[in-house]
Amino acid sequence: DEGVHLALGEAGYLAAEFNDEADGGFNRLRRRLWNLEIGRAHTPWFHWGTTAMVARAVRDFGSPALKDEVMERALSGRIRLCLGYTEPEGGSDVATCKTRAVRDGDSWIINGSKMFITNGREGSAFALLALTDPSASPRHRGMSCFVVEKGHPGFRVMKSITKLGYKGVDTAELLFEDCLVPAANLVGGLEGRGFKHVMS
Repeated sequence: DEGVHLALGEAGYLAAEFNDEADGGFNRLRRRLWNLEIGRAHTPWFHWGTTAMVARAVRDFGSPALKDEVMERALSGRIRLCLGYTEPEGGSDVATCKTRAVRDGDSWIINGSKMFITNGREGSAFALLALTDPSASPRHRGMSCFVVEKGHPGFRVMKSITKLGYKGVDTAELLFEDCLVPAANLVGGLEGRGFKHVMS
């Protein structure tokens, strides 16, 4: 529910849930009360888990420019973040990644696809794993993590029809066709660290 999400952000609850007590977040008692109240009110809340995961990777590893682009909007509720790891032939084994990212000056050109993306159609931006060094061994050392927002030319989000039958969970497929992404959107600013970043 977009209205609920924005209201929680405006009231400071998203930031309080995200941050540690030392950084202005909930203390242990308030965090417990928060979780009880969210459940009691049946608040549509399942999208927050992925948003918080991506936001933590950006906070811990992102460039200052990427942090400026993502953090305030995520904690105010104005963007929701999703994971872009799973591929059609690899399932949840991210080391089989075939989506490619090739450096082109101050940008990266991304080609490939991801699927089973939870909340993908409602999401605003995606933490995308892409292969930047296909010759790396072991293979996961050739993967990098990018934050890609909807609206980039060459990036499409499509509804995914699955046989899993989950109720209330919408999944999507992400298609990248010569999608141009700024170099600043490479999490950590270094190639080959994507697996480490998402594992964190």
